[in-house]
Formats: sequence, C-alpha cells, structure tokens
Amino acid sequence: MEYEGKNPGNVEGGFKAAAHNPNVSAEKQQESLEKASQIHEELMLLESTMEYEGKNPGNVEGGFKAAAHNPNVSAEKQQESLEKASKIHEERTGEPLKDQTIQKESKDSK
Repeated sequence: MEYEGKNPGNVEGGFKAAAHNPNVSAEKQQESLEKASQIHEELMLLESTMEYEGKNPGNVEGGFKAAAHNPNVSAEKQQESLEKASKIHEERTGEPLKDQTIQKESKDSK
C-alpha cells in the first residue's frame, strides 16, 4: 500500500483532485483517477467487512437512518447511509428496512 500510515480517505481525495486539475497531464489525470477508484474500492470492502464491535447495532442503524434523512448530508451519502441502515436492519431482524427512498430537500426550499 503506497499510502500506509496515511488516512486513505485523504489520499483518495488527493488523487481525485489531481484527476480534475487542468494543470495535470491527461495521462496523470487518468492514473490518478484509477488510483482513487482503487482506494475507494479498498475502503468500501474494508467498511463492508467491518463489525460494529462493542456498539449496539440498533444504535448504529439509527445513526445511519438519521444521516439518511439529514438535509445537510449530500444525496449520495444519504443513499449510502440508508443502504447501510438497511443492511444492519436485515441482519438484526431478518426483514428488509421499509421506506428505502431518499427525497433530498433543498436547504432553500425550507
């Protein structure tokens, strides 16, 4: 791992920034995008296998549900949170989480 000892999320962000920087060559932009994608996949795999040791799964599910309906959270992260809440809910109860849609409200619409 070339980012050992560093925050992988920050490393991914750096590669994403380089991939969209007009002062970076097209070849290096593509390389950066590929590296960012690889790190993202590694993080998702790690996150999906992570247990919630020492934490109440119901509380963890509740946290993800709250994030899923928080208007200050991006639509993408709201959807990710809802998917995580659904997965935990199904593991806990054996039933899928109901109402799995996000209706993003604009901050201006309030």
